[in-house]
Amino acid sequence: MALYCVQRESLLVRTDGSILIWFLKKNRFAKAKRTIPVYLFTGFLESGKTCFILSVLNDPTFNDGSKTLLIVCEEGMTEYDEDYLAEKLNTKIVYVEKMEDLNYHLLNQLKEKYDPDQVFIEYNGMWSVS
Repeated sequence: MALYCVQRESLLVRTDGSILIWFLKKNRFAKAKRTIPVYLFTGFLESGKTCFILSVLNDPTFNDGSKTLLIVCEEGMTEYDEDYLAEKLNTKIVYVEKMEDLNYHLLNQLKEKYDPDQVFIEYNGMWSVS
């Protein structure tokens, strides 16, 4: 299982198997030169990405109440309870329907609007990651 890095639109992409983790570059998306971790969850349709994300968000050893932005790029059988996520887990949800809409400009707008401490992206299993 190889670990490799690719540069793409100011995002550092690290892959290990089917789960990708993206870290935003310093000074591009964050105030005061802080780095915002971005976790990219990929996989086939109905492979359990939503359930896995929910378990991570509900895990007190991972989620310490920090502001989380969840970008959802596909709608599967399992749905998010937006009220529960906002009230209990300090998480805001944004839905993206087209691959071309998930770009630097959208990420920058969302950073300005929500000022998240971390970003989760549930990536569409049918979209290319290259």
